[in-house]
Amino acid sequence: MAGPSQLLWGVALFLVFDLTEILVSIGFSEVAGHISYVQFQPHMEIEMKKLQAVRRTLSGASVEPILAALGEFVDVEELFHIASRHDGYRDGGCIAGQAVSSAVQDLFFGGRGGVYNDVDCFAPAAGHHFESTEVRSRVKTVQMADVVGEVDYEQINARVVPRYRVLSSSRMDKLNLVQIDEYARNKPIELTASILRSFDFNCVQVGIDLVERKLVWTPAFERFLATRQIEVESTHTPAHTAIRLAKKLGELENVYVDQDRVFRTLAGAIMRLKVAEAHTERGKGQKDEMVASLATLGASNPRSAMGTLYGQRRFGKLLAQKARDNESTLSPYFSLCEEGQSGGVFSLEPKRLPDESFLRLASRRHVAEYARLAAVFLRPHKPEVKARAAALLRVDPVSLEPITGHIHIWPAHPSSSVIEMAHEKVSVKEMDRFLAVCDRHRGLMSRVQMRNSLAEQVGVVQVVQKLASEHGQWVYGLIEARADVYGHPFDGLEAYLTEQIGLAREDMLKPLIHRRLRQSVYDGVAVKELVTRAECFQEGEDLHHCIGGYAGALSYGKTVLLSLRSSEKLTSMWSSAEISLDDLARPVIRQHYGPCNSPACEAHQAVLKQVVDDLVVGELVARTRWLQRLSWLGYRVAPLVLRGRSFKRKAAEVVARFRPKPEPNFDPDVIQW
Repeated sequence: MAGPSQLLWGVALFLVFDLTEILVSIGFSEVAGHISYVQFQPHMEIEMKKLQAVRRTLSGASVEPILAALGEFVDVEELFHIASRHDGYRDGGCIAGQAVSSAVQDLFFGGRGGVYNDVDCFAPAAGHHFESTEVRSRVKTVQMADVVGEVDYEQINARVVPRYRVLSSSRMDKLNLVQIDEYARNKPIELTASILRSFDFNCVQVGIDLVERKLVWTPAFERFLATRQIEVESTHTPAHTAIRLAKKLGELENVYVDQDRVFRTLAGAIMRLKVAEAHTERGKGQKDEMVASLATLGASNPRSAMGTLYGQRRFGKLLAQKARDNESTLSPYFSLCEEGQSGGVFSLEPKRLPDESFLRLASRRHVAEYARLAAVFLRPHKPEVKARAAALLRVDPVSLEPITGHIHIWPAHPSSSVIEMAHEKVSVKEMDRFLAVCDRHRGLMSRVQMRNSLAEQVGVVQVVQKLASEHGQWVYGLIEARADVYGHPFDGLEAYLTEQIGLAREDMLKPLIHRRLRQSVYDGVAVKELVTRAECFQEGEDLHHCIGGYAGALSYGKTVLLSLRSSEKLTSMWSSAEISLDDLARPVIRQHYGPCNSPACEAHQAVLKQVVDDLVVGELVARTRWLQRLSWLGYRVAPLVLRGRSFKRKAAEVVARFRPKPEPNFDPDVIQW
């Protein structure tokens, strides 16, 4: 029998192992970071040191040895002059993908690449719908897009920004030439960055820009080199990605994959596309109960039916054969299914999915957001990182239900990823205070969005808060109206803003524009048009909001600022309004708030509609010289002029409707396209 000391040692060892197992399972401590995430997510401090070393190596890497390595397989110099060598292309684009990644690893990171199946070149088309006899196979692809925060007066939402689409793909020996069509002409380096961000795996997000002859990579590629862990970064074609991943697992050496998590993530992406299809005519007969249930979550969103533009879950015979070749890897997570009667269309049917709470969240968001959501909520992260990421995406970190309010997504800079911002040392409380300020001052958020660091975004708002407490609430409006403020370096920003505030105070009493309202009382509500900085600043002080900062916008003639009062002492019966005039001098109510940006009372809202009608008359008088000469009588004549113009326009429409249309000239020798 064991003695007391041996029993104590046994109990101690049991507790140590038990505690370690608990820490591994929840991942809260540094011990858990080393043990449970060693294969999937290294400890953050160690990873930061590795990331910095990787970044230094990539920044100092020359493209010439990389091009020399690729030159053994293709004529790389030909690709730098692709417009003169191939019809239908213009110069630009990039060489990117696995071959470039392998060359970078072999040359600068200890020879860990080694895979050169082909060399991918992405080149922009000279025109749309390019046809070429050299193209051996057409690839039906989807629109590649980014999701950014869009700020307006009503709310802050996610906006899908299409970047490019693939027109054709041709294989010539080892060269895979991909022709793409840009949605907007960008700088060459920006096109290359968009192409790299659309690649499905982090291990291939590196390329050589064909205009600037420069190596370009993403932060995700840096993390791969630091951790050797493959992650899925894009889910536009999740079935293709799953099959490609199964193939890569047999090709790449010394890499790590959390296989269960990654394949479940891709299965969820396929499910999300099925939900998107359920909103289309083709998917109305959906029999899958889960798909039908998830589809109801996005039924009220008019963009739901467009989700299939940004994703594709079906594939052809060639990829189906590759799926069969890797059946042992794919079969625990997918079933290969044949769709339709042609025998040439296939899909992967998911067997194992992510948690239902995540699928519900993904079904509420756009298809293009799926990869970003998965990176936050399906990958292992420290609790504080996940909490910050949840705050950025405006969802509850536990239930993943959306947080109600006007702000639906953090206004991150387009070049920033949510997970990178979530790793910054900013507390969730500071983020909540930031959102509270920006919810009251939406224009401020659109300016702050130009900063690509979460810490800088929060820091800018803190500086503005401090200055507003010292000088008045009008400071918010002043800074919202000054676009140049946000190009200023963060160091020295407070001194620069203080200088601008001082300059704005100097010219206080000079009218910035003529008054356009002909009366000052409407149904017992006193309405005053604010035309000087002093009036605007005082209005902001009285109602504790930012209208004072909009004074500078008056001088452009497109903005009308109003003060409404129906009581001298009862502040709840006070409000301020901003009205903008379009190119035809038509007024649009932009915002109308009471004290501290509270909703304006109903009486003031009704009066404001009368004021808008009066502004149309006032603007007509201001723009018509002969009406100005009539003085006060001009305001009586102006409504008649407006009615006459309206009658003339309607009469012209009626005449045009009955006027015979001219016969088109027809030349039988010319084909009418």
